[in-house]
Amino acid sequence: MMTSSRRLAVLAVATGLALTAAACGSSAPSSSPAASVAASVGTSAAASTEPSTSTEPSASAPASTEPGASSEASAPADSGIPSFALPSFHEAPDLEAALPDKVGDQALQKLSFSGTGTFASGGSDSQDFVDLLTALGKSPSDFSLAVAGGDNVSIGVFRVAGVDGNLLLNAFVQAAQKDDTSTQVSDANRGGKSVKKVVSGSDTTYAYASGDKVFFVQSETDALVDQALSTLP
Repeated sequence: MMTSSRRLAVLAVATGLALTAAACGSSAPSSSPAASVAASVGTSAAASTEPSTSTEPSASAPASTEPGASSEASAPADSGIPSFALPSFHEAPDLEAALPDKVGDQALQKLSFSGTGTFASGGSDSQDFVDLLTALGKSPSDFSLAVAGGDNVSIGVFRVAGVDGNLLLNAFVQAAQKDDTSTQVSDANRGGKSVKKVVSGSDTTYAYASGDKVFFVQSETDALVDQALSTLP
């Protein structure tokens, strides 16, 4: 599903999360232009939801069925098992709101992440991404991302606080070309928008800047690309 080379880091992050969303009920979208970062960051985000395990058997607390139940899971007081809080996976609702709920007649599933937790794995590809943020004078705490995933389409938006969207897009495109010299970048007009077309092997991503945000679309189907882009601001 995913290529092994490191390419456009932030798009890979978003696609990794879109795959997580799509896995809930739809087939996975096409692979990312920078999939190893997606694996690194997407895995770290997922891993943060799992409590540590023990080889000793233990009783688990039953889930609450009451409305408004807290996301904090806790064991009986005498069990010796620590409680833990689950992340919301909706940490940037304003970015989620900028993405469509549907493309054509298919509903999309949304997720969003914000801050340093997205990079908790500390893998080499996560570090490459952190280094890129550092070059922009920023840190992971300045990063926010939202994605919407469906059948063969991934739509996303990301932001780095205080960085103009055009500067942000150019920085990541240049990083992609530096990391993989076979990456091709060209200007295109799709879905009524002027976009950057980033081609890496068989993977194609369309991205553009708007204000302080960068939007992108990935799909193997031209019609879905145009429909998705036409829904974005």
